[in-house]
Amino acid sequence: MNDDDTYPSQEVLNALVDGELAEEEQAEIHAAMAQNEKLRQKVCELRQLKELVQLSYPQTSEYYASYASPPKVRRFPHGRFAVPWHQSF
Repeated sequence: MNDDDTYPSQEVLNALVDGELAEEEQAEIHAAMAQNEKLRQKVCELRQLKELVQLSYPQTSEYYASYASPPKVRRFPHGRFAVPWHQSF
């Protein structure tokens, strides 16, 4: 681990908070956190921010499904298609 103040980078810390780092990298950063109060504070703030963002947006499958499904299209006997007027905007 570098003694440099720029390591671990913001990107690496975000990956740590998101659980995207390998176990070795996590252990290395946790060891550095044990020695560095400023680093512990930074990671704590990132975890709090992540929790706030998650609480700000609904995580239900129905919510996302409503945006993933296309509007229903009806086919008229003469071959033309029509979208219901309330879904055509």
